[in-house]
Amino acid sequence: MVVVFLYFALAYKFFNKITIKFRLISYPTYIKPNYDRKMKYFFGWTLITLIIIFLVIFALIYTVDSKVLKNNFAPTPTHSAYIISPTKVPTSSPTASYITPVSAISSTVSYCRPIQLQATITLIPGAGNIYGKFKIKNISSTSCAILTTKFIQVVYDTQKVTSVVVTDEGTNPASPLTIAAGQTIYSQVHYPNGPQCSGAPVLTPVKFKLPVSPGNSITFANTENNSTIQQVQTCKSANEVTNIEIWHLSTPPITS
Repeated sequence: MVVVFLYFALAYKFFNKITIKFRLISYPTYIKPNYDRKMKYFFGWTLITLIIIFLVIFALIYTVDSKVLKNNFAPTPTHSAYIISPTKVPTSSPTASYITPVSAISSTVSYCRPIQLQATITLIPGAGNIYGKFKIKNISSTSCAILTTKFIQVVYDTQKVTSVVVTDEGTNPASPLTIAAGQTIYSQVHYPNGPQCSGAPVLTPVKFKLPVSPGNSITFANTENNSTIQQVQTCKSANEVTNIEIWHLSTPPITS
C-alpha cells in the first residue's frame, strides 16, 4: 500500500511539472492563476479518489485471502466425535431362565469334558442273570463335575425293538456331582441272561450312555473287548418284556 501511495505522489509531481510548462507556453498570463488552482484541485482529488479505490480493493482482497488461509490451514481435529444414543429403560424386569455354562459351574470347578473321564462296564454273566458294573473315573489332574439329573441311558433301536423296559433303581446324588482327580463313581445294570420268550430270543445292540454336562455325554466301553456296543438278548414280541434295571450313581461301589 505504501508503494502505491508513493507511486501516485510521484505521478502527481511529474504531471504537475508538465502542466506548468504547458500552460506557460499555451495560456496568457492573466488566466494562469485560475487554471493553476483548478489543476491542483483536479490532480489532488484524482489522487485521493484513486487512493480510496485502492484502499477498498486492498481491504476486500485482504478479507477474502484471510478467509481462504483460515480454511486451508485450520488444524484438523484429531479426536472423533461420539454420538450417545438415548437408552430405552425397560418398564419391567423380564424373567430370564438361567442355564449353567459348560465351561464352569463355579469359580473353582468346571463340568467334566468326556476326555477327562474313563467310562467302563464290566459284565458278569450268571445263571439266568447278567450284572454289569459301571465305573466313571476322573483320569485328569483336576476336579470336575458331572450332571446327575439323569440315570445312565439305555440306547437301542426303538423302532425295531419294542419289548425292552428300562427301570431306574434308587436316587442319584445332588447335581452337579464333583469328582476329584483320580476318583471313581459307580453304578450297576441288571438284565436277564436268556429271557423267557415264546420263540427264539434275538440279540439287540445296546449302548449305555450318561449325559455329563449340557451337550456332552459319555459311552461306556466293555472292559473285555473295549466295545461300546453290548449285545442284550430280547424277545421279538412286545408282550414278552425284557426288563433292564439301572442303578443310581454312587461314590462307594454298589454291592447289591
